[in-house]
Amino acid sequence: MPKSKNAIVGVDMGGTSLKALVVDGHNKILALEKTPTHRSKRPDRLIADIAKLVEKAWKRAGLKRSKIRAVSIGAPGAVDHGKPRRAPLTAPGPAARPSGPRTRRRRG
Repeated sequence: MPKSKNAIVGVDMGGTSLKALVVDGHNKILALEKTPTHRSKRPDRLIADIAKLVEKAWKRAGLKRSKIRAVSIGAPGAVDHGKPRRAPLTAPGPAARPSGPRTRRRRG
């Protein structure tokens, strides 16, 4: 499998499952991973599950972390003044709280 310098991971955060898709710079699918969404977990636990899924996907694609140029997470929910908010029905916890600071901590 050819290695790409521009691999991107897309995450679909759904109410029943989390999916991660890795594509190269030509939009060729390199890997697809899926795991159940555990709605009873705390938001930090959900973010950890997403991080594990993303890592599993890039490893299945035969890539190193340094080859991932971006991770995009799609989640259902409200948008407030152009700022994405975490979906309260998908992830437990306070109703609509920004998820950016927690994802930045997970990235390292």
